[in-house]
Amino acid sequence: MRKRGCIWLSAGFVVLAVACSSLVLYTSDLGGCSLWNGTCDYDPRVQHPPPLFIEQPPEGAVVRYIEDQAKLHGTFPSNAGYPVTYITPVEVSAWGFLADWHVVANVRVAVHHRNGVSNTLQFELMERTSAPLPLVENSTMHTAFGPIRDC
Repeated sequence: MRKRGCIWLSAGFVVLAVACSSLVLYTSDLGGCSLWNGTCDYDPRVQHPPPLFIEQPPEGAVVRYIEDQAKLHGTFPSNAGYPVTYITPVEVSAWGFLADWHVVANVRVAVHHRNGVSNTLQFELMERTSAPLPLVENSTMHTAFGPIRDC
């Protein structure tokens, strides 16, 4: 009888070890996002955040805003002097996924102009929609960043 209990305990330990290993493997490939500290830091040129964190990334909203402003004013920022040729999102840093408030994202973009000059600009956005994780208090996940409006 006693040996049987040891076998079950050993089998249970192996299952727990495999489950923990699987969790570590799963959480290590989160596209620059961390479940441990509730942040995402990624280069949108080569990485995409997982939908668990960000379903609709903020860099798209920033690019659309700049394009709209360039159409309206002829360039962006309005004092640039030359038309915008293209926009490259270069860095996204988001935090607040393990909080009961809002997720905030800083988005850095390079705005390239016809004269060959580019400006790196930074935008700060708050998520438009989100949903908590089941059974996890104070979580703000599955975030979506929508259109930017002038204040």
